[in-house]
Amino acid sequence: MHQVSVIKVEERVSHLMLGWQPAVDLRTVRDDFTCRAPGWSFLQEEQNGLRFAYKALLHRTWSSAYLGQPFAKAGRWLVQTCSAYFESESELRSEIFAAIHLTAGLPARGPEITSIKVCNTAQVMRNLIFREGRLLLVIEYNKARASNYHAFYIVRYLPQRLAELVYLYLVYIRPFISILASQLRFSYLHANEFLFPDPRHKQKHLSPAQATDILKRLTMRFPAPISLSLYRQSALAIAKRYIRELIQRADFYKPKAASDPTKMIAAGVGHHPRVLLTEYAIDSALPVQLQPELLEMYLQLSTLWQDWNRQYYEDHRNLWTTAAVTPATGAAIKSESRGLKRGLPADSLPVSSLNKRQAPLIAAPRASLDMDGFRYDAQYKILICISCESAFKQRKLHGTDT
Repeated sequence: MHQVSVIKVEERVSHLMLGWQPAVDLRTVRDDFTCRAPGWSFLQEEQNGLRFAYKALLHRTWSSAYLGQPFAKAGRWLVQTCSAYFESESELRSEIFAAIHLTAGLPARGPEITSIKVCNTAQVMRNLIFREGRLLLVIEYNKARASNYHAFYIVRYLPQRLAELVYLYLVYIRPFISILASQLRFSYLHANEFLFPDPRHKQKHLSPAQATDILKRLTMRFPAPISLSLYRQSALAIAKRYIRELIQRADFYKPKAASDPTKMIAAGVGHHPRVLLTEYAIDSALPVQLQPELLEMYLQLSTLWQDWNRQYYEDHRNLWTTAAVTPATGAAIKSESRGLKRGLPADSLPVSSLNKRQAPLIAAPRASLDMDGFRYDAQYKILICISCESAFKQRKLHGTDT
């Protein structure tokens, strides 16, 4: 799921960039944590020179086609082609949402992730910020104000490839869409401060219900499509079981080694290490509550999450293939069970005894395996659920096992 979400964004960005692949080096992008001017983002930073970068894509469209149709004819935009481009950009926003929510780190709450801002407003600061060649998702969590009158920051680092794709979207595709919509007088398509505006144009940004629909479309082949709340619970369960085993027990505020530089410097000036890290030598380019030590901790957490998912994918992709599942119920289960006991191949079972309704897809192993809750019979290529005795048949589809 994590791998597919990024691949979808990559394919869609290439599609909307009309095959053009400009060089991207995020290490050269300048951003300012401390700038709170309304409307400001990294695109307005003079050193970046990106304010009118979208014009390169605009000029390409005059001589390019989209879905086999030209963008313009006789100096005028063709509405049908432009509308198809608008629809594809809307799909890209949904795919970017899914990719960020799944891969940036442990998942945020629905209202937090759906209301991500790409530029400052008069009330709040933007959430997407570039720093040291990485794209950060910074959320100021205000729930703590009720108890201590101070908010704290939650930071998630996007995977590098996804960060580059989001950069291309923000620098080229999104501004081009806004200009094109203005020229065609599609007022409801004008970009606002939110990264994920409401596709139905009824509110300013994506709602948690719409976000859940995006995740369900991505996981529609699962036995149970995943909602925002279900994914958050699942991710935390995975983190507690697996990620914590990878996290080194390091406390930035309480160095344990006697030779630790922070501890030695703090002792030299008569302070506790925590005081040194939080009250002295503060980096003025960052909010006081979000200093480099805290950013480093969040970077480690995001990296562990991404590395674990990547490694899990590498370890299991050779064992699993996408398989069509036809859940058998009632008499059909008994028929398949009898067929297995008699040594009959599942192909001999009558079609009428199976549920003909198209079912979700799951991953099925290629070799004979015993898994938690499932048993795979390699001889007959059948996956059996131990709890309910449902049997799923592996078939040939277009020359491949499914």
